[in-house]
Amino acid sequence: LPPLPDHVYTGPLLSIYNIADLLPRHASNAMVEAEYENYVKEHRERRFREFFDNHREEEWFLERYHPVQAAERHERERAAAAARQAEFLKRTDWKPLTVDVDTGVVPAASGGAAN
Repeated sequence: LPPLPDHVYTGPLLSIYNIADLLPRHASNAMVEAEYENYVKEHRERRFREFFDNHREEEWFLERYHPVQAAERHERERAAAAARQAEFLKRTDWKPLTVDVDTGVVPAASGGAAN
């Protein structure tokens, strides 16, 4: 089969029927399906590459996907979550609760019975 024209890769993903219209009339259903699978794969690869090329120098992209910056962001988020947890525990005077998962019983020392 002849290669698909480049313009089919620039817009939104076409349906299998649109791709079948671009192929010779003698193409079997199996050939159309195989060509469509290749088209979808190539279309996605080109769109991913285009997205990457368009955004790879932007701050939000680097922060999210650059290995070092993503690790730093993850650590900042963990520290912020730990600080929120500590503040919550401090304000609520939270006491640890122990429950026997087999019986659902809360030991008396933990402060009450389970429901």
